[in-house]
Amino acid sequence: MSEDNLKTPIYICMGSSCFSKGSKNLVVIINNLIEQYQLQSLVDFRGKRCFDKCAEGPNLQIGDTIYNHVTPENVGPIILNYFNIHENSNSD
Repeated sequence: MSEDNLKTPIYICMGSSCFSKGSKNLVVIINNLIEQYQLQSLVDFRGKRCFDKCAEGPNLQIGDTIYNHVTPENVGPIILNYFNIHENSNSD
């Protein structure tokens, strides 16, 4: 079994509908979160052609769970919650 098979897959839809709704910006945010929380060894982040849920996009899949209507505001909490990461409330 390869190392990539042990990682949790994260897919962001890059289909034209999701792309026009901001999935390109979400890629940057997700990459920053992966780096900030040192998730590189835990996740395999990739673009995916289409989830066939265009009206509900942008769409994100983590493991077997699909999230719809993903935004720059909710993508961080989605990822942190999935990996059970709690932000330090005293970080400001």
